[in-house]
Amino acid sequence: MSGLAQKKEWEFQRAIREAREAKEKKPREEGSQALLLPPAAPPAPAAPLVAPSTVPVPVQEEEKEKAGPLPRRSERALQKAKMKKIYGQPTGTVVHDRLPIFAPTRRPEESTLTIENSWGTGKVIGKIGQNHRNLHDLIMTKGLEYRQGAERELYVLVDPYALAKDLLPNSQPNLEYLLSLLEDMRKAQVTVNYQRKGERSLGGIISEVFDKHKKISEFEGPGGVILEQYHWMITISRTWMLLYDEFLNVRKSNALEIIRAMTSGYSMSLAQFMLDNKHPCEFTLEFVRKTLGINVLAKHFKQEIAKDAERLANLGISIEGQKIRYVPKKGLVSFWNPSKKQ
Repeated sequence: MSGLAQKKEWEFQRAIREAREAKEKKPREEGSQALLLPPAAPPAPAAPLVAPSTVPVPVQEEEKEKAGPLPRRSERALQKAKMKKIYGQPTGTVVHDRLPIFAPTRRPEESTLTIENSWGTGKVIGKIGQNHRNLHDLIMTKGLEYRQGAERELYVLVDPYALAKDLLPNSQPNLEYLLSLLEDMRKAQVTVNYQRKGERSLGGIISEVFDKHKKISEFEGPGGVILEQYHWMITISRTWMLLYDEFLNVRKSNALEIIRAMTSGYSMSLAQFMLDNKHPCEFTLEFVRKTLGINVLAKHFKQEIAKDAERLANLGISIEGQKIRYVPKKGLVSFWNPSKKQ
């Protein structure tokens, strides 16, 4: 092969080689272009962990305007809540004691009792005495739940065994006796005219007792019989509860245990009456005897309440000659006037 021919062959092979290299070089350059793309932005640092209960939930302004400002509890409402925490539920009203609806004895008999004294008049048909009053006060202060009905009646969930134990701590719980007291309060017909504001019929104190409201437990009794224990639902009548909406409420829960420990119904009735006074006071034995409807001579009345002199003194009540003096003790009683604006 001549030199010219060899040179052309060499140039031809070089051209083929350069074309092949150029073809292989193009995808490498495209790959390198991909590698030259700017890196992705680094992720934002994680926020510190916060307890769920402390994370504020944003509220849209429009929603805030619709909802309006949160209601503020008045000073009076806060005071009432504080009193309830310290002194418990209202035990009763001044009407309960200034008109002796509950006879001043632990063993009342079926009768028609006419009431007339400085605070008004009234009539009680039936038999409700101081044991009934003690049970009433326990229901109003030792209930497990309280719910006011649409007609102002009060539904109270109670543990009957606890009530029976508190009512008669030295005896075995007697639910039959408890039911008999409640039945007396349901059947009693009470009419009052307090401070001559007009006669009103209260009917019975209790309107209903449901003694199988909620099962607490069951156990095997004598002979393998399965016995069941229930919570009771007691309904205080609408007419009775309306007294709490109109007249001065009295909370005596811190004094009730002392009253229940007294031996005489006269002493119990006297204690309830004297504790309804906000300020120190004194009355003659004769005035108290007549006010409470105690139909015995003053000297016999004095002898009877003297048996409970120590317990009366623990409530701030003392017998001095022919007078009974009362000096309120801090932490025993509080009052609430429902007629004042909240």
